[in-house]
Amino acid sequence: MCVIYDTYKMSTARSFSFICLVLAVVGGVSGREYTVSGVSSGAFMAIQNHVAYNKDVVGVAAIAGGPFFCAQAKLEIALHACMVEPEFISVEELVAVTYSTYATTGTIDSPAYTAGDKIWLFSGVQDHKVNSGVVAKAYTYYTGIGADESDMELRNDIQAAHAMVTDNFGNDCTYFGSPYIDNCQFDAAGHLLSHLLGKELKPREKAPESNIVSFSQSKYGIFNESVGFAENGYAYVPTGCQNGNMQSCDLHVAYHGCLQAPENINTTFVLHAGYNEWAEANNVVVIYPQAKSNALNPEGCWDWWGFTGPAYASKVGLQLQVIGKMVEDWGSRSSSSSLI
Repeated sequence: MCVIYDTYKMSTARSFSFICLVLAVVGGVSGREYTVSGVSSGAFMAIQNHVAYNKDVVGVAAIAGGPFFCAQAKLEIALHACMVEPEFISVEELVAVTYSTYATTGTIDSPAYTAGDKIWLFSGVQDHKVNSGVVAKAYTYYTGIGADESDMELRNDIQAAHAMVTDNFGNDCTYFGSPYIDNCQFDAAGHLLSHLLGKELKPREKAPESNIVSFSQSKYGIFNESVGFAENGYAYVPTGCQNGNMQSCDLHVAYHGCLQAPENINTTFVLHAGYNEWAEANNVVVIYPQAKSNALNPEGCWDWWGFTGPAYASKVGLQLQVIGKMVEDWGSRSSSSSLI
């Protein structure tokens, strides 16, 4: 069965094609609460992950990302409205599409689950890649689907370029370039984890590299070059979560951005984005899915515009199917050894 609806008509009177969402048996429902975050394309992906699996995802942090389904499966919209021309983003219609998709297809969870979720958004003052107005639209979108502003935080006061922001690693704060991690004397990972977990974190501890686990991503679903996944993903498993103790730990998914996949910067994002030291001290298992470039995605971004198909932002989207099964697997295990 297929439901077809007019997804979007912007105020410029441009109208866009219909999107067909195929109703299917949706796998990868973990039943365990977790949080997500990401930067750049990973920020858009984190928001898609949150909205699609809203029942289980209880918090989302997005650094330089826009509202759910912003691109409407159109690269042109992604490159313009969703990056540099936020005045062309109609939040009201994106909210309506969210409710309609849930009601007519069931391929995303009910937006009602957004109530009580923690939302943390960030836009660097010197980010000239994703306009701060796009991030502001993400904030408005979340209020439109039921987020309480008391659970939300928008940081737009740091002189950061388009990058993952740390307080101890990376390029100068205003530099835009590889590995797209900038030292701004601002610890984004710590701020967002504290907000998402709803508590003051214990001080950071040294994170042994031996606690980083490499695992095959291909076991989790359809896997070919067009899907855009690297062969292996990574996870940081804190010392306190090992030896059968993983079920007592929090679970977090962290998405890298474009040009931050292993083929570009090896494991630099996994090692230096800033999550692991906080994870070690606070018993948070951090899953790092890894993307891969292809002909339609030459920079190894996550799919937030539809290169894997028009249902990319839902549970039947090829990438989110894999993520759902990945989280289900990790969330059900008592140790990491069986996942390698």
